[in-house]
Amino acid sequence: MTKLINMKLNNRIPRSASAILLVLLVFLCAISFIPQAHRWGDTSSYYMQIQSIAEDHDIQYLPNDIDRAIETRFDDLPAGLFLIKTEDGKYFYGKEYSYALFASPFYKLFGNNGILLFNALMFYVMILMGYIYLRENNGDLKALCVSIVFFLMSTAFVYIFWIHAEIYNMFLIMSVFFLWNSYFDNNKREYLVFTSIIIGIAAVAKIPNIVLFMPLILYELYRYRFKNFALMVLTIAIVVFAFFGYFYLETGSPSFYGGNRMSYISNFPFLNGYNEINEAGSPAFSVTEGRIGALINTDNLKTIPYNLFYYFFGRFTGVMWYYPMAIFALISALMGFGRIDYVKSDPKKVLILLAISIYILFFVIIIGNNYLGGNHAVGNRYFYVYPAFLFLLGVIRYRMLIPFLLLTVITVAPIIADPIENSERPDLHTFIMPYKYFPIEYSQLINLPLWALAQRGEIYEIYALGTDKKHVDYLIRTKLKVNSFDLIVYSYYNDTTIQLKANNHPYQMTLDRYNAKMIIIEDIYPKYSDENGYIYKISVKSNNNVDMKLINRSSWTSDTKLLYGHGWHGLEDWDGTPTRWMGNNATLLINSGENRTAELELQVLSYRHPRTLKIYLNGLPWIQRSDLPAKDFTNFVKVDAPPMNLRNGTNIITFYVPEGCVSPLDATGGKNSDPRCLSLAFQEIKLVRDILIVDEESMSASLGDGWHYLEDWSGAPSRWMENDAILMIDSEENRTAELSFRARSYNRPRTLELYDSEDNLIGEAAISENFREIKMPIELEVGANSIRLHTPEGCDRPSEVSEGKSKDGRCLSLAFQEVKIT
Repeated sequence: MTKLINMKLNNRIPRSASAILLVLLVFLCAISFIPQAHRWGDTSSYYMQIQSIAEDHDIQYLPNDIDRAIETRFDDLPAGLFLIKTEDGKYFYGKEYSYALFASPFYKLFGNNGILLFNALMFYVMILMGYIYLRENNGDLKALCVSIVFFLMSTAFVYIFWIHAEIYNMFLIMSVFFLWNSYFDNNKREYLVFTSIIIGIAAVAKIPNIVLFMPLILYELYRYRFKNFALMVLTIAIVVFAFFGYFYLETGSPSFYGGNRMSYISNFPFLNGYNEINEAGSPAFSVTEGRIGALINTDNLKTIPYNLFYYFFGRFTGVMWYYPMAIFALISALMGFGRIDYVKSDPKKVLILLAISIYILFFVIIIGNNYLGGNHAVGNRYFYVYPAFLFLLGVIRYRMLIPFLLLTVITVAPIIADPIENSERPDLHTFIMPYKYFPIEYSQLINLPLWALAQRGEIYEIYALGTDKKHVDYLIRTKLKVNSFDLIVYSYYNDTTIQLKANNHPYQMTLDRYNAKMIIIEDIYPKYSDENGYIYKISVKSNNNVDMKLINRSSWTSDTKLLYGHGWHGLEDWDGTPTRWMGNNATLLINSGENRTAELELQVLSYRHPRTLKIYLNGLPWIQRSDLPAKDFTNFVKVDAPPMNLRNGTNIITFYVPEGCVSPLDATGGKNSDPRCLSLAFQEIKLVRDILIVDEESMSASLGDGWHYLEDWSGAPSRWMENDAILMIDSEENRTAELSFRARSYNRPRTLELYDSEDNLIGEAAISENFREIKMPIELEVGANSIRLHTPEGCDRPSEVSEGKSKDGRCLSLAFQEVKIT
């Protein structure tokens, strides 16, 4: 290829073009060494494989590989590792290794940044090849500027900063068409051999790449050049079999994506006690283990037209927005195809366009479940075919070029201006102008990079299309078709006016601070449906931030229920115990069908160092625990919380950790790849109904001193009191209320006396050892009132009454159930 480039450049390059090329080379090399230009790839398999080839000269995963990856950590790698586990317990990297092979010398010389330098140099050579091709029909400066714009003003630039094979695949495809173009013009077999070698490497790098080159190969048959056809097929086969053959001899697997292929987010083999026996990997896509359906699926033909439209115009993947120059090249070629003489005189472009079309259709149809490359892609990560579009260009007309240059400034420039941030959060740019007005890819919803703002339940998923909670669209994906949704909407601000819209039906309400309401959205129909489920859209607009949760109305309103709000990480299983981590803020939503007291039971531990937990009930301080130490995961601290007064409807409990949260990735220096921000872990969060119920909205009540802990007696909340206990009642007016309850005495009959705030006797009742229902009127004044419950006979201790047969040392007099104030 170097010889060919030199031949193509046999005419002297103008000084101005040489200067631009030099500045460009310096720029691309320099950005490879910017310290913050460290971006985790889709998987660490490439990264660790590069290290393994460079240092150990093999592709086997060994203990020193994981130790080295952590020591020379590149951002949050080694997260996202794919390994093939052989029958004898050995591990090999479950990715093709040609990219790692060619990148390894650069890593050996320059470390982590050497891999980025390798990407940058390939990117530069693509621009150089584009310039050489375009100068055949255009002036030097025009050809160079268009080639630079073609590559720099595209999302391809972002992938320089990824330790991944995007630039590598593009470079191979660019090289094939560059060499094949020269072969087509000169009919020299040496060019055909070089072309075939790179086609073979490209097929190794990504099997679907071979689809792109089929028209070039079959064209030799069409022109009856059977020797050339045989030469191409044989050369390609030798290269492919050389790479795959070595891999098979090493691993026993015929494919990089075959065998017992496992994926690891953390808990890597040979780290923290994990190995070939104590295996923590999850089964991954494998062509030989019956796991291919997750990627390849042609059953649902309905998605093909949607995929094709989204491929070019989608908000997250549209070629029009992320690679505008590809559309410019396509339109330029199509305008030329309108002339029969043009097609006959230059059939190369017909073949190139045919190759591009077959390639796109392959991804849209055969890999229709995920044509974009997974839910961390910036634009379409699988759009490796992009360089081939450049070879559709002939004579470039400025009048036609200018609109596309303007489009690149609007859509591409904001992304490439900060490639690192837009790689970390590839969804953020889609929430602002102009992307938020582009169509959303419903057929690819589960693959879109919306994971940071997603809520997932058992039968639904909610995706927020924006970070501004004052005005945001939500997409709800359900497994089954529904015609209504039950939502809880809540806010932390005063006078929050909320407008919801679903299928053009408006819903409006006003919320007070720390309040919530249930909304029933009826007669809703899906915006899209396929075999993955049904997708519905709800728009929320408000003057303050609001949060939303999807609920089951019947179960939510039937009894006191608990629902996790925002701020929680996913549910985990710790030795059979459900466990959740929170960040530094989190909420629980509690629905109660009446005003009543309840207890919240929970166990908690802190991550790495002691923390304080502050809990607020409906915006008011409730509990503060500043003694939550960092403990082993098996030793949780039980938080003893006083009874809480629940109001009729939805109540909001807010957890706050003043010390904040930290990610295990940062805290362990990369030994743990978990990027979540963690503060406290909770287990066994339970809501227990208490004995106190208040039926009137204008009153509230709580239990004061003298009560023992809450007990469950065959499903009935119960409490013992000592010989004195306090009941506190707040009333908004002077009134007569009724106090009713069920009570029984411990061990012997007793008398219950009730006194008001002035210690005046209200009434009395004889209580036996069996439950008895009591009702008596009480006079309440506006504001705070206290009722003292007293037993003149005192209380007894079970440990003394039973002469040591019971260890219960509490002093008990009366037990109460269903204490109700109406």
